[in-house]
Amino acid sequence: MSLNAKDLESNKASYISFELPKHIKKIKKVILNVTGKVDVGDKPFLCHVYAIPSKIINEALLNWNNAPHLDDLDALIHDVGNLVHVAGQIGFSNQEKNYLLDVTDVILKNDINEEITFVLIRETRQLGDDADKGRTLIINSKESGVPPRLDVWSENN
Repeated sequence: MSLNAKDLESNKASYISFELPKHIKKIKKVILNVTGKVDVGDKPFLCHVYAIPSKIINEALLNWNNAPHLDDLDALIHDVGNLVHVAGQIGFSNQEKNYLLDVTDVILKNDINEEITFVLIRETRQLGDDADKGRTLIINSKESGVPPRLDVWSENN
């Protein structure tokens, strides 16, 4: 689900929730697999990825005003290092394809073992960091033919 605040040019965020497999002995590797593309331009569209150790309960009601840990006005995540953990970055191009992010460390270091939500967000952190203005990131949803996946390898595999 994509969310937009009042300034559509600089505020974009997507929440993707997963349940981790039950009865896994020891996780060896976890990869976030997202399919998407940028609508225009040939430079990467950089998204920060954060992990929240819970699942979005009612995604149909999710909006900018009630999205967990999201700033009311800007595309910024709150509680980083506390309730929210840095997972990495993904740079999307203008070609639709799978983008992979190894999230093993964030899951193991923070003892996340049941549910997880990833927030993909285009944060404008400093002056001049606006190369993506006028561009839109399109991420395939769970209703698409190629939904986001969380690939987990463990001692059970």
